[in-house]
Order: sequence, then C-alpha cells, then structure tokens
Amino acid sequence: DLEIKLSLLPLIFLLSLTTILIVYLFFKKNTFFNKILNFSKRKSESFFRITNMLRSFGKGFSSISNFKVLFSILMYTLLLWLLFFLTTYFVIKAFGFDLSLVEVGVILLLTSIAMSIPAAPGAIGTHHFAAYYVMTNMFLFSDIESQSFAIVLHAVSYIPLAFCGALYFFSSSLKIFDVLNKEIVDDKV
Repeated sequence: DLEIKLSLLPLIFLLSLTTILIVYLFFKKNTFFNKILNFSKRKSESFFRITNMLRSFGKGFSSISNFKVLFSILMYTLLLWLLFFLTTYFVIKAFGFDLSLVEVGVILLLTSIAMSIPAAPGAIGTHHFAAYYVMTNMFLFSDIESQSFAIVLHAVSYIPLAFCGALYFFSSSLKIFDVLNKEIVDDKV
C-alpha cells in the first residue's frame, strides 16, 4: 500500500502543476501569451503553431466568465469523479475483492489515463488492458479474475453512457438522416 502511494507522488505533482497553470491562465492569460510571444527572438513556424494552439486553449477559458461559473464547473467535475469512483468501488465489491479506497482510486486513475489514449471506439482494449494490468501486476490477482473484472468494469461504465448518448441523440431535433445528408454535402465540397 505504501509503494502505491509513493508511486503516485509524481502523478500528483504533475496534476498539481497542471492545475496551477490552468488557474494562472484563467486569471492572467493575456500576460502569459504576451510573455511567450516576446520570449523567442527567432520565431519559427512551429513556434507560431504552438503559440496558436496555446491561444486556442486559453480561449476555452472565455466561457468561464466569473467565479460562480468556475465553482459550478468544479462541483460538477467532482460529482462526476465521485460517480466514477463509486462505480469502480461497487464493481470491486461485487467481485468480492478486498481492496482499500486508495487502491480503488488507483484503478480508477489508471483506467482513466488509459482511456485518454486514442484507440478503438469506446476505449475497447485500452481500458481493459489498464484494468487487467493493475489487477495482475499491482494487486496480484489471477489472470481470470483480472480479465473478468476488466470486462465487467468497462461494461458497467460504458453501457449506461452509450444509452444516455443514444437517448439524447434521438430526442434532439437532429435526425440520423440529417447527419448522413450533411456528410454527403461535405464530401461534394
């Protein structure tokens, strides 16, 4: 358990640093981008691409107009992560595994990181590998238990999300034929 906590220290440091950068960009984005533009005397094309990419990232913060909006976004984010944590926790309990809350968090964190890797639709493969790897190599469960857990955890996490997405898709004013016609028009242009 101590080894797991120590191995998470670099990740916690990186997340903290990223959070500080995001908060700094929220309040001082113009100052930050002016400093970047003035930093290099030799401004290459790749430098301008990176700068434009950072500017577009900073423009995403324009939707956060005040602290109240920022606070509600943070609360929704925490609620969402709590739901993901509880999902992982209850699947672990359903399998009868005896894992601590920190270990549940490790599984959630590593499967979430794995899902950020571009892969097949629905993160099939990357999610399973991460869950399998954590269960077999970190927590020393058998291959069969780990594979079963990975499949069930992914199904419990993904199927309700896909169902909600389909429900909202079909209840919106957008119809499937509108999407197909748009793709045909885009191909002609």
